[in-house]
Amino acid sequence: MMVKNEVLVALSENSNNLFLYNSIGEVIWEYNHTDSLGTNDEKFTGQFGIHGIIDTIHANGKIELLIYFQHYNYYPTGIAKLDLLTGEKISDVLWHPGAIGGAVLVDWNKDGKKEIIAGGASNGMHKAYLFSIDHDKLSGTFPTSENYTFH
Repeated sequence: MMVKNEVLVALSENSNNLFLYNSIGEVIWEYNHTDSLGTNDEKFTGQFGIHGIIDTIHANGKIELLIYFQHYNYYPTGIAKLDLLTGEKISDVLWHPGAIGGAVLVDWNKDGKKEIIAGGASNGMHKAYLFSIDHDKLSGTFPTSENYTFH
């Protein structure tokens, strides 16, 4: 059996989307995150650029791709899972009021379940942060101040 490589590309010169290409450069799928969310004082709609690929994990009979994305013009950032075969979103979004600078997937606490470990800047707390969350608990929002809490 011959295996052919595929390539994931995020934040290219020409697009903020995430692409999966086959071994001859053809697009298999493209993911574009659009969403709408808000705080008591602000509303954010529209495009989110894919800022990073965290990792893949075999779960629920699929290969799940963990990604993070940030609003095209503002601070809301989210983490979600895609089905690697189809490019469809298969989880809720964990929202963060600030930037994610990088993330890894590892069994940090040695409980047999991998966690996302990420760091970045929190607009609501006005600080740098480092956090850990189980990969299957992507929902809700990060802790923050009241005026940066997403509904």
